[in-house]
Amino acid sequence: MHGPAEDSEERQQLADEMKVFGASDEDVAEFLRSRKDLDADFYVYEENWPTVLWFLEVSDQFTFTQGICTGVNLPGIKADADMAERDYTSAQYKSLRTMMRTAVKELNARMET
Repeated sequence: MHGPAEDSEERQQLADEMKVFGASDEDVAEFLRSRKDLDADFYVYEENWPTVLWFLEVSDQFTFTQGICTGVNLPGIKADADMAERDYTSAQYKSLRTMMRTAVKELNARMET
């Protein structure tokens, strides 16, 4: 499988958002250079692919307070699954929760550096 790709519009939006929060042009350039590996290939086991897709679909459900990721909106994820009539197993739900917990930790770790 192929990793997520950022297009130039997404990179510009990210740069604009960073500048709103006071990042200098040098900070933005350095950060964008550090993201060059986002197009790297990675392998996903076939049985995990539905959960990876689900994770990507609900990646807008992270909650933030003062720049710190405080978790995810689980009721929002449940509502999204219900409205989309998503079929999922308890194993997929558990995997999604694991991915979300890991993402929260990673997002917050990046804030510390």
